[in-house]
Amino acid sequence: SKSAVSNTAMLAFAATVKQVLSTATTPTVLASIPLVTFDGEKATTHEFVELNDPVMGGRSSGTWSVMPTFGVMDGEVVDVPSLQAPGFIKATADGAFPDAASASAGALELEVRSTTP
Repeated sequence: SKSAVSNTAMLAFAATVKQVLSTATTPTVLASIPLVTFDGEKATTHEFVELNDPVMGGRSSGTWSVMPTFGVMDGEVVDVPSLQAPGFIKATADGAFPDAASASAGALELEVRSTTP
């Protein structure tokens, strides 16, 4: 049976770490360090791969593709019959990512869009 979680997601995935100085009125961004982009920039463009749920009879599946400025993960998460619980899909990338230590007291900002509510 399909899980209640069944979706197609478009990721406008520009992961950025921001160091923010909070004041009583308006926060000020002190540093913005892009971690992942899809614009061809060598330091922040990585090769992502989509991984399906291969364990214990998982039936979830998906795909990963790259558009000019964002990555698209498209898939369906379904229940693992033996567990009667949802499986998973994911996209991962290996490599050297920019050092974000200078913004460690800040926030991680992900720009993500989904075609489901």
